[in-house]
Amino acid sequence: MKEAKPKVRRTGGTSTRRRCYRSTAVLDQPRHSNDFRQILDKVWRRAEGLQFKHQHHVAHRDLCSLNDIMDASKLCIDEYPPFYATRKLNMTSDAQHSTRTPTPVKYYIAEFGLSRKYDASDSYPLETPILGGDKTVPEFQKSLEPRDSLPTDVNYIGNLICHNFTEGHEFASRALILDFIKPLIVDMVQDDPSKRPTTLDESSSALNS
Repeated sequence: MKEAKPKVRRTGGTSTRRRCYRSTAVLDQPRHSNDFRQILDKVWRRAEGLQFKHQHHVAHRDLCSLNDIMDASKLCIDEYPPFYATRKLNMTSDAQHSTRTPTPVKYYIAEFGLSRKYDASDSYPLETPILGGDKTVPEFQKSLEPRDSLPTDVNYIGNLICHNFTEGHEFASRALILDFIKPLIVDMVQDDPSKRPTTLDESSSALNS
């Protein structure tokens, strides 16, 4: 049976590290995976995609759960009606789905309405803060003076990982308790933006500590 695929449109270049979509069909935030390889892959792909954007001098500025999506089309064995994923399209029986363990999926960062692209010569781009979906950024709590948006993106990703895999949030009330990820989260959400990791090597060091 033909797979039901979300209507999505690529934007940007062709690098496999890009991991950004302009989405016209928002996919459900994955609640959790019981396979450690998939968890590590999701964490790593987020960091990889963010580093790619920063290397091209782009700050997202609104990395939150609603802008963190996956292409779930490969998980859909049977077509199903909109907003009723448990039944087949003809409503005759339950729809069959795969899981992310035997069927790996791709994760993407969406929604670039608040994003900014900076000149390559500007190593410390200052931007007036805009409060997006995540309003817990430490550096925004006391002042809204212009700041470097790149470390703020790192804080956003840290919060996403924290909410998905350690604490839970309004879209994923159940979370996995994964102690080995906590050092990475602690690094990414530090109150001092200058102390947050900026490369995948630094992120790896946190996971291996």
